[in-house]
Amino acid sequence: MLIVFIFDWKGIIHYEFVPHGETVSKEFYLNVLKPEAWTNNTWMLHHDIALAHASLLICEFFMKRETTFVPQPPYSPNLAPADFPRS
Repeated sequence: MLIVFIFDWKGIIHYEFVPHGETVSKEFYLNVLKPEAWTNNTWMLHHDIALAHASLLICEFFMKRETTFVPQPPYSPNLAPADFPRS
């Protein structure tokens, strides 16, 4: 598995391969977040609501660094683009 979570207009800045058989836990995710990447607070982060992303450990990490989050859009089957009729 490949984790790509930091990119800008130049392309991918950081990525990590998850070792075979390893699961992405909150501890693993925290180790993937390189502290030097979060020093200037210019990042806007968008990630899903996976348990590793929503854990208290990770939330505290981002709160200390005052990271800006792009909100996750609400899920609704009524908002599914496939339901819109084609014109």
